Amino acid sequence: EMGIEHAYIELGGFRIGKTDSLFSTFTDYSSGVLNDGLVPYGPFATLQIAYTYTGANGFSAAIALEQGDEDEGEFASGITEDYAPYVVGGVSLTQGWGKIGVVAGYDSWEQEVAVKGRLDVNITDTASVFVMAAWDSGGNSGPNLSDGANFYAPWGGDWAVWGGTAIKFNEKATFNAEVGYDDFDNFSIAANIAYDLVPGFTITPEIAYVDNFDIDDSDAWGVNVRFQRTF
Repeated sequence: EMGIEHAYIELGGFRIGKTDSLFSTFTDYSSGVLNDGLVPYGPFATLQIAYTYTGANGFSAAIALEQGDEDEGEFASGITEDYAPYVVGGVSLTQGWGKIGVVAGYDSWEQEVAVKGRLDVNITDTASVFVMAAWDSGGNSGPNLSDGANFYAPWGGDWAVWGGTAIKFNEKATFNAEVGYDDFDNFSIAANIAYDLVPGFTITPEIAYVDNFDIDDSDAWGVNVRFQRTF
């Protein structure tokens, strides 16, 4: 089965078309690991009309009307069936020390709100850390389609938190890590080293671990290796 992930027109801060939800992109997704979002932090594919303002002082603000997407599967409520679209808005500030931002999404079909905040800190020129937290007004319903989950809150329960780091060892190697945990005791950790073998060719081995502290024998390990050629 084939599909189009991104197809949009963007001009002067305005964007219209299909792409990832502003709720996920405005807070810069999560980290540099391959398996980011093992504890999910937001939806992706959606039809969207959006505008982003970027000021010279590092301040940014954005707003979007979104439709959702039926391919989000069991972790979201899919396409809205209401007359009103989903609404997303966010503000952020980027300075030399890092970045801070908050974004909120309103699911007009479920009539629920999700809010997510993120803080990035540049410890040195080659090392940074982030922490991100989210809350869902309808989180007790559970993260699946049959329970009518908020499109903007695919994590389990009312809240979720994430943290991570990126450390550039040298010109070729960068270490990335991400930890996630939510209200339903879902836990995840993933770490990798992205190594630029030659300019334009990156090899990234990664290890990941997931568990649910409330369910016996639910832990699992995984290993991935990505070979990426950029032309």
